[in-house]
Parts: sequence; C-alpha cells; structure tokens
Amino acid sequence: MKQILTFLSAIFLSSCLQEKADEKKYIASDTVISVLDTIVTKVEPEEPISQKTLFEKFEKKDFYSFKSAKFMPYDLDKNDSLFVDEIFSNALSKLKKSKLERGYSKIDDFGEVTWGNLFDSNKKHSIIRMSFQNTHFVKIYELGKKTKNILSINESEMEFISDTIKDINRDNFNDFVSVTYSSSGCCARANSSIWLYSPTDNTFIEGLNLLNIGETFDDKTSIGMTYGHPGEADLYKVKWNRKTYDYLEFLSKIPLKKLYVRERKRMNKIIIDTLNLNQVPREYRKYHRFDWFNDEI
Repeated sequence: MKQILTFLSAIFLSSCLQEKADEKKYIASDTVISVLDTIVTKVEPEEPISQKTLFEKFEKKDFYSFKSAKFMPYDLDKNDSLFVDEIFSNALSKLKKSKLERGYSKIDDFGEVTWGNLFDSNKKHSIIRMSFQNTHFVKIYELGKKTKNILSINESEMEFISDTIKDINRDNFNDFVSVTYSSSGCCARANSSIWLYSPTDNTFIEGLNLLNIGETFDDKTSIGMTYGHPGEADLYKVKWNRKTYDYLEFLSKIPLKKLYVRERKRMNKIIIDTLNLNQVPREYRKYHRFDWFNDEI
C-alpha cells in the first residue's frame, strides 16, 4: 500500500511540474506576441503632414535656433513638396519674430538659415537653404514690413558643389553664386550660375552661367575656361557691368607648340596675336586651371 501511494504522489508531482512548464511556455509566447504588436504599431502610417507641428521649440541664444520634431511622413514620395513648403514656411515664421539684426542657424541636419545685410547695407535679407530628396533648395527673402521671396533655386544634390554671396561685378553689392559640377563628362566643367543683385528694385537679374570662371579682378574682369580636353580648351576673359558681362578676348594653345593665339575685341575690331608663354598676360598664367589649359595635367 505504501508503494502505491508513493507511485501516485510521483505521478501527481510530475503533472504539476508539467503544468508549470506549460504555463511558462505560454507566458513566454504571450510576451513575444506583445512585443510584435508593439513593433507593428510603430510602422503604421503617420498622421497627414498638415497635422504635424514641425518645430517643437524655438530658442534664442547667441544666434537664432530652430529645433524640429522627429518627423518622417509614411509616404514621403507623395508629400515631399508639402514637406519642403512646410520647412520654409515655419523657418520664415520664426525668423519674423527675431529681434536679432543678423545671424545663422541650422535647421536639423538638412537646412540652415542666414539673415542680415547680406546684399545691401540698407536692406535685410534671409537665405534659407535645405537639402531634401536629392535636391538642394535655396530661397532668398527680403525682410521688412512685407516679406517677399525674391529668388528661388533648385539644384540636383548630386551635382551641387556650393553656393556663396560675393560681389562678382564689383558694384559694391553682393551677388549670389551657385556652383554645380555635371555628373557626366570628360573635362573640367564647374558651372557657376550667377544672380546679380540690383539695389534699385531689390531684385536679382536672371541667372548668368559661366564655365570654370575664376575670381573678379579690380578692373572688373574675370577669366574662365571653355569645355575641352587638356591643351584643347580655350581661356576667355569677360568684363562685368551692373547687369551682365561682355566677352573681351579668347586665348588658345597651338597644339605641340609653345605658342598661343589671342583673339581680342577692341573698338568693334578683332585683333589676333600670336604669343609665346612669356608674352601671355600674367592674369592668365595665374588662373587656377592654367595647368589644364596648358596641358600640364
């Protein structure tokens, strides 16, 4: 009898242990399901872009500061233009409230704002830049009683190199320059798109494009280089005025010879000279791509 009771107790104990094990298995499984539910919840579509607050905080330190919310719409391809418009709209709205005369600020990792007397000492402007969806966006605004967008530029981010403000035509007012480099081609091809600032009506003159252009000299001239293989491209010189530029001369290299041909325009006449290297004007020899032009690459 004692042996029978011992046997039955062992069976009962084994049954209880099995139930505990099954319970543990069930709890573990339920926990995994709960975690999966959480993960699935995280990838559900976000709210429409118009219902999001893009900038959570606005802080003013030494310079203007934007802090944006973590924001990524579910279907970004369909809403990219709305997102870009929202960035510019919010940045401009915050900027209008600033009492700082000039400054610079980042907009998360994809944009920046600069403002102050950027082009004219008597007028304030802001430049808002943003890189998004493989495009580099730039908007320039006139700041005042009425805020006005006076220039908008979109460049391929793959080809965009840099942009800057500088006095290209030496009229004592800064201009806007955007430099791109074509993704296809065999030769030096830095293209400068130049918008000359007009202080009389506070606008920018339609973009001018010059290839491989260098700095502007005191006499309001600049030197650039045409498209071509080393030793085959020509150098050119332009002279600036308030609204545009005029071509003054071209310099070509005679293949296999250390001679150069200069074609100049003087008083509606074309003058052609043959020069050796020592006779080539110094400004040409100091041009930053002269080694390409002279086949010294």
